[in-house]
Amino acid sequence: MEDYYEDIKYKLGLEKRKNILLSYIIKYKTNFNLDTLFEDTNIENCCFANKFVDNCIPCGYNLCEETKTREPTAEVVEISTQEEPPIQEQTVEISAQESPVQEQTVEISAQGTPTREQTVEISTQGTPTREEDTKRETKHEDKISIKKKIEGEFKSMENGRYYRKTLKSIKKLRTNLTQIEFPISLEEYTKVIQEHISTATNILLNKKKCKKIEKVLNTVFLSPLEKRLVKYGDYVNTSLPIDFVEIVRYVIRKNLVATDISNFGNYGCVLLPIYDIIEIYMNKTQIYCFLQLSENPDPKKSFRFYRLEKTENNIKNWIMDCRLERFEKDTLKFLEYYMIKEFRKLYYDVYADNIYRQKYRIKSSMLQCDTVQLLINLFDIQRKKFGNKIREYCIKYCSTTDQTTNRFNILADDVVQKHRYEKRENGSEENLAKLLFDNITEKEINIFLQDIL
Repeated sequence: MEDYYEDIKYKLGLEKRKNILLSYIIKYKTNFNLDTLFEDTNIENCCFANKFVDNCIPCGYNLCEETKTREPTAEVVEISTQEEPPIQEQTVEISAQESPVQEQTVEISAQGTPTREQTVEISTQGTPTREEDTKRETKHEDKISIKKKIEGEFKSMENGRYYRKTLKSIKKLRTNLTQIEFPISLEEYTKVIQEHISTATNILLNKKKCKKIEKVLNTVFLSPLEKRLVKYGDYVNTSLPIDFVEIVRYVIRKNLVATDISNFGNYGCVLLPIYDIIEIYMNKTQIYCFLQLSENPDPKKSFRFYRLEKTENNIKNWIMDCRLERFEKDTLKFLEYYMIKEFRKLYYDVYADNIYRQKYRIKSSMLQCDTVQLLINLFDIQRKKFGNKIREYCIKYCSTTDQTTNRFNILADDVVQKHRYEKRENGSEENLAKLLFDNITEKEINIFLQDIL
């Protein structure tokens, strides 16, 4: 409730600033007297022109009671700024999501008089929240300073009488660790969450004021993403807003170490398309390259792909991984194991078994949100397209034509490998279904595959 009232108070302040700006515009740019606004009870007698002509504003339209027709008066009032009282210089930005309007120009001069030359931008992106206002500040923070703030919050929680507001503050600071310029990795983030849960639980136990600790931490202390990373509380019944998916994408893009395929083994494989993760990997890797000897190479036909063996005397020695077959097989094997294991874990936390149910997603919001992309990724890596995408991204980000500082062990194609590789087939979808569920029948496999594919 505290956050709700703070948000209402914040939005009320914005509305007050809007009213101040509009009051000055009406007072000094029109001939309408604001003091008479509440004197006239018949709104039909108060119709005003909103069309500017040659820096002049027509007087109000008169609505004739007899004819009920709108007739503009001939009188025109010149805009004057000589008798206007001075006010302080200010800049106002109005934001309105529900009623997008075009950009308007109004000037608030150094003396405070609104003129037509100043630009006041009316945004169509929605009312700014406190999180948006502090986004720049968060970007320039660092891990050490945020962790010190969290430690201070835990100390105040331990010594103070109240804890809910402090738990919310720690939650916000912990989320900032994933939004700074150099965020922590998902693995480190998971460890931090576990440590914070343990610390908060011990403090609440010592205070002996909170009887339902898990419920409090579940509702106040952890975000939907954090619950998923540590499998805590009622995470199976929570949906995941798109903002948290983008946090995962940002963290992976900043922290993915492109040296070992084991770095793929995190919750990003559940939430993000697997091709996005492969692209990030190839964009950052320095251990794979493609020797480009012709223009516009075709990923399906190219074969000169290499893995870095060592570097001596500023010379990089590369060994061929023809068509990246070895990398493709190792990556597929690792991802397949991780994704099957993760799916079975998520499914088990909902049903306490891994028996197939035709409408298994209905019972859990988590299954509706997370397992869809997970299964798409799992079946995508079984197809030939997966190898083509790996080579496409390697050509895009890791191509080189330099044979002076790079030494390649082989330049010719491996005919035997080419023949074998071209005959490869897609992975068995039926076998995957049997690995995902226990004792699934052939009929259930067909139903499951029709639902997924």
